Amino acid sequence: MDRIMQWLFASRFLLVLGVTLPFDIRDIEQDRIIRLETVATAFGVRRTRHLAWICLAGSCSLMLGQLSVALWLAYAAPCALAAWGVAQARPDGREYLYLGLLDGTVVLQAVLVGIAVA
Repeated sequence: MDRIMQWLFASRFLLVLGVTLPFDIRDIEQDRIIRLETVATAFGVRRTRHLAWICLAGSCSLMLGQLSVALWLAYAAPCALAAWGVAQARPDGREYLYLGLLDGTVVLQAVLVGIAVA
């Protein structure tokens, strides 16, 4: 695997990790009841949010300087949207946030990258 593919893999991994951590926040109360150890139950909501933001920032940062400006923006815009979604994550479980926005950012990034390379 060449270097750019390794960077792309790591960047995509961090994006997916960043958008899945809010699901731990959503489920924290149920996870505590059944004593399921998750990132959120171990570190709390605030630290889980911070970890998600670090993952999202890392995803964008890995690609900075590796791609053209247009292609980097295709990577960064969904990360910014996901960062806003992480800020909105609450244990009350608003499904539209998780199903639509956070899951959608992964698909949005793929679509934007496709447009940028076309």
